[in-house]
Amino acid sequence: MKNAVKATWILIFLIGAAAAQIDEIESGLSCPCGCAMTVATCMGAMACSAATKIDAEVRTLIKQGMTKEQIYASLMKTHGEQILAAPTKKGFNLLAWVLPFFAIIAFGLILVIQLNRWAKNKEDSRPTKTQNQLDPEYEQQLDEQLKKFKSRS
Repeated sequence: MKNAVKATWILIFLIGAAAAQIDEIESGLSCPCGCAMTVATCMGAMACSAATKIDAEVRTLIKQGMTKEQIYASLMKTHGEQILAAPTKKGFNLLAWVLPFFAIIAFGLILVIQLNRWAKNKEDSRPTKTQNQLDPEYEQQLDEQLKKFKSRS
């Protein structure tokens, strides 16, 4: 009786471990139906026939004893690199990983430089005290009009 219980628990553990391995692998694969989901998500959400086909292939490859990387390599041979949910980090695909970071940094530097230029131009365009001085005749007229205005209030 004890052996049967142990065997049942071992079987449950192995099934759970295999399911976790399958889910991990399928989470890294893009569904070929064009839904923009991973195979694991598409199988759960839509019961997609394309995802079911990839799932069957993954299960077959796992039964053959292949590792995650070997399974990805095998699926890339049959379905192309677009089967991967994320591009590989080599060759031209390296640009897909690196270029956004460089673009953000370059944009930030350009923005800082431009803001500094604008701030400097704003300081240069401020009027000096000599520009603020009025002609004495106009200043006298202004004072008289201000006095008239204050007396009315």
